[in-house]
Amino acid sequence: MESVKKSLVWAYYLCFLMVIIVAVGSYLMSRSGMVFDNEQAKVTIKSILIIYVLASIPFSLWFHHREVVKMGDDACTLKPSEKLKRYRMLSFLRIGLITFGLMASILFCYVMVQRDLLYLALICAVSMIFCKPTTKKLDEDFSVFYPSESQKSDNQ
Repeated sequence: MESVKKSLVWAYYLCFLMVIIVAVGSYLMSRSGMVFDNEQAKVTIKSILIIYVLASIPFSLWFHHREVVKMGDDACTLKPSEKLKRYRMLSFLRIGLITFGLMASILFCYVMVQRDLLYLALICAVSMIFCKPTTKKLDEDFSVFYPSESQKSDNQ
């Protein structure tokens, strides 16, 4: 369990590092004159980005929760090591979907000179708080598919 937490924490902060790199790079691109001037394309890209962010955040949170609960069902025949691998993959997917929207909104904010996309980036950044892998959250998720261990710790 500790290795899963460690890898998720690394992935979480690596995503924020990538966001900072994208922000600095896109800022430098806009300062050097590399801006996007096609108004029709701006509207299309902005609309697609808004739809993506507003769909990906609830979907990624819902899908992760659904799959974790499904792994906890008695009908699930996965071994504990396979459950941990699947949980790690699901968490990476959740973080990745939201990070992509965050990076794209920051990139297009500077490149298309659309400052209102910063609100979209803020929505993504706030939703990343719900993805932060903390010990408490991991214990809650693992108690779903290891119910006997959580009951033992409650009884002690």
